[in-house]
Amino acid sequence: MLPEADLEMKVAEREGFAREIVSKVQTRRKNAGLELTDRIILEYQAREEVAVAMEVFTGHINEKVLVDKFERLEGTGEELEQKQN
Repeated sequence: MLPEADLEMKVAEREGFAREIVSKVQTRRKNAGLELTDRIILEYQAREEVAVAMEVFTGHINEKVLVDKFERLEGTGEELEQKQN
């Protein structure tokens, strides 16, 4: 793969992760009964590629879901996913 194509693929993948994060957080906000103007603290566990997407798209995510503070916790979140399934 050409370097430019590889870079474009990574950017597109990160954008996709960011959109998915926004969607999941919006759903959780709604289920928690939060108002549209309520600000939140977002603590998360993520695989490295998702964590990079969160860092790169912090401004976009903040704008969409009103995050006051992002905090990455230890772990990948896979343990939590297994418990929920």
